[in-house]
Amino acid sequence: MLTQKIIDTTKQVIKEVSNEYPETFNPEMAKSKYPDIKGKWDLDVTRRLAIPIICERANKRIGKDIWALLYRNDRQDTDPRPGRLTSDVLVFRETKEHFDVLSGKGPMWEAHGPITDKDWDLEEPSLHKTWEDLKGSKPDVPPIEPKPDESEQIKKLKEIIDLQAKEIEELKKNKPIPVAYSQFVDNEALDIRRAFNEKRNADPTCHDYYHNAYRRLVEDWSHENIIKDI
Repeated sequence: MLTQKIIDTTKQVIKEVSNEYPETFNPEMAKSKYPDIKGKWDLDVTRRLAIPIICERANKRIGKDIWALLYRNDRQDTDPRPGRLTSDVLVFRETKEHFDVLSGKGPMWEAHGPITDKDWDLEEPSLHKTWEDLKGSKPDVPPIEPKPDESEQIKKLKEIIDLQAKEIEELKKNKPIPVAYSQFVDNEALDIRRAFNEKRNADPTCHDYYHNAYRRLVEDWSHENIIKDI
């Protein structure tokens, strides 16, 4: 029985796969992303690479093999065998109700009732290539280095700035300071590091931390003006 829970779960999977593979709705993007794959790129081709993923992932999420694809023997295509895989349809196996689930621009859901045409067959998604199969065809992209834990960054900042703390303390003995030293170390110094990364694509040096601590604690610079001046 096709319940609302099954429909909602399947719709969520359709949305997830569409977001994961935006080239499904953009043949030009697919062509540039997979330059080694020869042949025509159009919406039927790109959506055929997504619909088996949707079918298999929905079945797995639901925990039962309830969805199939639609194969039309009354249509001809460039597939190796006669007929053609419909690029945008899921079929509910129990009742053979079929649903349009992909438009030319994104996910959709439109019911069409049980299949009655003798030339329309249920098809297993595992028989067809998908975007996942093409991943090995993508150009090599260097892995993104994981960002270090910010708690470790804060610890290092404290160690660096503490090296200059004694000198700063001497300089400000006879002068009130705008913020507590601990506030600069715990919060503002981390902002300085982020600003250096964004504007200079590099971490601050020990001298940079000292220079900006001196500005803030002794010369009365505001935190905002320090960030702007980096």
